[in-house]
Amino acid sequence: MLARLDRGQLPITFTTVDLSNLLEILVEQVQPLAAARQIKLVSDLPPALWIQGDPDHCTSLFLNLLDNAIKYTPEAGQVRIWTSDRQPNSEHEVRICVSNTGAGIDPQHLPHLFERFYRTASARSQGHNGVGLGLAIAYQIVRLHSGMLSAESEPGRETRFTVTFPRCDALSAKHTVS
Repeated sequence: MLARLDRGQLPITFTTVDLSNLLEILVEQVQPLAAARQIKLVSDLPPALWIQGDPDHCTSLFLNLLDNAIKYTPEAGQVRIWTSDRQPNSEHEVRICVSNTGAGIDPQHLPHLFERFYRTASARSQGHNGVGLGLAIAYQIVRLHSGMLSAESEPGRETRFTVTFPRCDALSAKHTVS
């Protein structure tokens, strides 16, 4: 998938997407995974967040972020998805945050998280499966949507991934369905 993204060969169909609706469906999908590990899954999304995007790629992006958050949260921890209230350009941007409690990520690793095959030593030592492509793919999907993906972490407390997309105006949004 990543190679096809790089070559511009991955089909992408932009349409108006109600990101709130799509995210609520994804939260319902991953709820059993969180419940099995006694992880509290919190969703705090407004009724409608419209973007121009590819619904399938947005699904892959946010499933990856939610799955990682659940995977790296210790039992009885919390995963949260919400719109950031720190939006200086909120009339032009949609900013979604996915965070989890837990060990966090050492600051030296943050600049490399979106590189191919990059895995932290703690991820390898904890026996988490994966080859280090999920965040690289997520990063490319966000770029295809003219957005940004960033990561912040407070070791021992929280990790937060923030996705920023251009906001779709309400006039074009009301004529299409997600």
